[in-house]
Amino acid sequence: HGDSRGANYSDAFWEYSARFLNDCPMRGSWPGFKQAREFGEACSLRVMEEIGVNVAAVQACVVQHGPALLDQQVLNVAWSAQAVRINGWRYSGPLDPEMVLKAVCSGYARRPAQCDELLENNFRRFHWSGVSIRAVLLTLALFVTSFAALCWVQRLQVKASVRRVLREEVMLEVQSQMSDYVQLEDRAADRRPLSF
Repeated sequence: HGDSRGANYSDAFWEYSARFLNDCPMRGSWPGFKQAREFGEACSLRVMEEIGVNVAAVQACVVQHGPALLDQQVLNVAWSAQAVRINGWRYSGPLDPEMVLKAVCSGYARRPAQCDELLENNFRRFHWSGVSIRAVLLTLALFVTSFAALCWVQRLQVKASVRRVLREEVMLEVQSQMSDYVQLEDRAADRRPLSF
């Protein structure tokens, strides 16, 4: 059981960790394999007794503080909210529910019945797989509508810009032509009737 004041080095913990890893393998299928050496509680207790750990004190701690410590571990996110640790190892495969279930179930020397039930025939009813056609069509329709709206706004802006530039060009041309003409003076005396 840990102390909230800080961590201390424990020879017994590190020896237990190394021995448990070596003495209690996950897969025990080689010839001459003894069930007492299979991964699980029995092997864990045997290793603790062999290295001199007070097994009764450990079991009392598990009974008294186990659920609280497990809850604390669930909240203690090490690197990502979606990270998965299986048997102390970081799972780095796809986070698809079926793949994670396969990884968890493969960690047992003897697969529990729940793993067989979920993996073999009933897994599909427990989760949704893939993206629905409706979601794809809605996403595509939203994309096409957004693209059309952007094109329409761009067209309006280009049209207004072309009109403004054309109007300025026409005004400049009119002003240029008007400056070429000189105002004619009206002389009443010099007027002669027009004859054809």
